[in-house]
This record gives sequence, C-alpha cells and structure tokens, in this order.
Amino acid sequence: MGSTVADMFRIVENCRECVIYGAGNYGKRLYELLTVIKLAHKVKCFVVSECPEEQSNNTGVGVISFEDMKKRYPDAAILVAVKEGKELHKKVKKEHKGKVFLIKKEYLSFSYELMEKMWESPVDERKILFISSSGKGYMCNGKYITEELLRQGQDIDMVWAVNNMECKVPDKVRKVKKGSYEYYYEMATARIWVDNERKEIQIKKREGQYYIQTWHGSGPLKKVEKDMEDTLSPEYVRMAKHDGKMIDLFLSSTSANTYMYRNSFYSKAEILECGSPRNDVMFQNPPIDRSMVLHSLGIENKNVKIILYAPTFRRTREESAETYDLDAKRVIGELNKKFQGEFIMLLRFHCWDVSEFERIKKLYAGCINTTEYDDTQELLAVSDVLITDYSSIMWDFSLKRTPVFLYQNDAQEYMDSRGFYCHPDEWPYPRAFDMDGLCKIISEFNQAEYTEKVDSFLKRWSSFDDGFASKRAVARIMDVINNPQKYQNKNK
Repeated sequence: MGSTVADMFRIVENCRECVIYGAGNYGKRLYELLTVIKLAHKVKCFVVSECPEEQSNNTGVGVISFEDMKKRYPDAAILVAVKEGKELHKKVKKEHKGKVFLIKKEYLSFSYELMEKMWESPVDERKILFISSSGKGYMCNGKYITEELLRQGQDIDMVWAVNNMECKVPDKVRKVKKGSYEYYYEMATARIWVDNERKEIQIKKREGQYYIQTWHGSGPLKKVEKDMEDTLSPEYVRMAKHDGKMIDLFLSSTSANTYMYRNSFYSKAEILECGSPRNDVMFQNPPIDRSMVLHSLGIENKNVKIILYAPTFRRTREESAETYDLDAKRVIGELNKKFQGEFIMLLRFHCWDVSEFERIKKLYAGCINTTEYDDTQELLAVSDVLITDYSSIMWDFSLKRTPVFLYQNDAQEYMDSRGFYCHPDEWPYPRAFDMDGLCKIISEFNQAEYTEKVDSFLKRWSSFDDGFASKRAVARIMDVINNPQKYQNKNK
C-alpha cells in the first residue's frame, strides 16, 4: 500500500493498531522513527515467523509469532520491516486481510534527517544523559553516579532515558522516553553520556561531547565482545565498532575489565581503574536500607535470611526454563540447617522471566520473583547467600565475602558454547553439577576457607572496588565539565 514514507505515516496514523513484521535492526529502527513522530503507541507487537513464547527485544514491546498475531490482531496493519522483504511482503499480503506495507530502506533515513537537525542545537555544558540496560530503568553504575552527584549537591542537569516513564528517579532528575524525539534531543545536547551497554549505530557523538562507558559485568568470567565475535551477529559487531570509536572513558573494576576494554571492545579509550560505582553498596557505602528493600518485596520479618537465586540466561526462554531445575524447597532446608536460620529465596531470572512455565511454578512455589526489580545491587546488598551458575553477579556479591554457591547443571555444554577468561575450576566459589552436589557443598561450607580463597582471587585479579568508586567517577565527571580544555583532544 503506497510508495512513500508519507503513505506509511498516513497508514499508521489512520489505523486503530499496527504490528511490525521483523524484530531485527530494521524493525527496531522503524519503531524508533514512529516514536520520534509520536506514533509508536499504535504498535502492538513485533512479529516473527516462528516464536514459541512471547519475547522482548528491549523496546518494551513484545515479540510474537505470525500465527499468534493473526489470532490476536486480525485487523492490524502490518509494516514489513526486514532486509530484502519483497517476497515476505507478497506472502503476508496473501494471508492477511488488513493493510500490509513494505518498509523500504530509504524510509528509515527520515529519522536520521530529524536527528541531524537536533545535532545543530548547542551542547549544554552541565547536562549528563544516563541510560542503563537499553532503558530498562534507574539502575546499575549510572544510578550510583547519579546518587553521588546529588549527595555532593553538584549543579548538574541529570537526564535518565527509560522505556517506562513510570520508572522512579530522584526528584532532581529528569526522565525522557528512550527512542522519542526528546531522547535524541537530550542525546544531541548533553555534554556527557553515561551508558552500560552499546549505543545504537545511528547515534553520532559531537565535537565536545564526552562518553563514559561503565559496562555491566565485572571480573575474569565469561568472554565478551571481540573475544566472542564468531558468535555475534554482523549487525552487532558493526554497532560495537561504531560505539567503541565514540567512547572516551571506561570505568574498570578489575585488571580483567581493563584487559577486556583494551583488547575486546574495539576502542582505544582511556581506562579509569576506579572500581564499579554500583559495587559501593557491597561495602555499605552508602548503606542500603534493608528494611525498606524487604518491605518493597513484601517481607516484613526483618530477621529472615535471604537467598538470591540468579542464574544467567540461555539461548531462549524455553531453554532457560528447562535448565533452571534447582529444587528450592530442598535448598532452603539445607541452608536453614547449615546456617541456623529461616531463609526465604528470591528469584532473579536475568533477561528472560520464566515464571509462567508450570515446572518453574512448581519448583519455586513460595519464592519471591524479583526479575523486574530495578536494582540488582540492592538485592545483593540485602542477601545472605547467592546461588548462580556463570553470571558475573558472583564477583559483585563476593566482595562482601558472603557465600556464593555455583549450580552448574549444564557445565560442559555451557563451556563448549561460551569461553571464560579464567577457567571455572580456578574460581573460589564452591561448585556443584546436580542437586545432591549442591546440598553437599552447602553442608560442607567453611567460611574461613572460603574467605581466604576469595581474598586471593580478588587480589590475583586486582579488584579496585573499595566503596569509593562513585566518588572517583564523579571527580572525573566534574573535571571534564569544569576543565574542558584538558579533554578537548581526547574525544575526537
């Protein structure tokens, strides 16, 4: 239907609802364009040919199968947004009674033209734009840098880009919806960017802007970026290389992070070995209000002990649900016996929330699902025991010297598909490969031996975390703002 970008806008504007066929780069770029022109609310979902369960692609909009879409949105207009999509467009038109529109590559350049105009606006020398986990919320390193700026009373305009505008941020912090016209304007005019993931390939840093990359993982654990390039899509590699060239500063928490940034991130940016601001809470700096966190989770017994079970994701939501076979009731009983207390288990399922699967409901009945809780570090700060498998969350938690137990029921398979900077045999955390083994390492746990091993591991990999990372990061930020001439040759 139609042959120009104006025709597409007209179809979306006049339809009651629409869907985007394609959840890759083309689909995401189309969604960004519709967001900029205030039409994204018409998009009900992204569609792919096959999809066993509804998924997400970091836009806040679900991804479903074509067959499911026909049942749920039979009259929706379909925007086919895939590379070389002519044949798919013809096929969908035969099977769908509503409007079907083929998105051409040139249509997507319209958003770039809008952004180019924004890039002509002057840079605000005292504005910082923060974003964490592609807009998931107020969290990670950016949150603790923000909190430190507020504690110091710095005269800074702080803006957070979020997917959900209901997300809570401090009173003196502004919010902007990620992907909106306002988002790109704030991006174009902020003096400093702070992010913990890669920026989209359409983002271009201006002369005088300064980009701080904090990343979201610590320690010598899973390989990332260039060290896993053969498993990454060509689109992601292009985005990573583009992003790497823009970065001015990495914040490093360990010598392993420093190595990764220097060799695996497609970047020659400066590295500040200051620790991870988010890990300041592991040293109770600033102190976390445990009662407030527990109350927000519906836990009123302040003497209860907390287990956080936080496995990493697998390739799909179904595969993740199949792998997570920990027997919560048995583990809680073993911990109660070992540590002489009453334990409650919190669940943190990383990027896939698998709580709707029947086997998950059965295994974790009575546990509290915290997958959507914004700040993982708060959960770590109030927990007494962590159970994970391969997630770098183990490094953060062990800064407290509290027990980390590893339940790796697919160890060989995971090792074959994912490399490590340091072999799991060398990690200081007790490992188990089945439920009997997990109960055994819990019952045999020795705090003194564990502390000695963790101390040695942190020393070997030069942990820079000591509770003052946020202060060091803010000191650099204020130096960049107050002494721009020192950095004018570093961000070109």
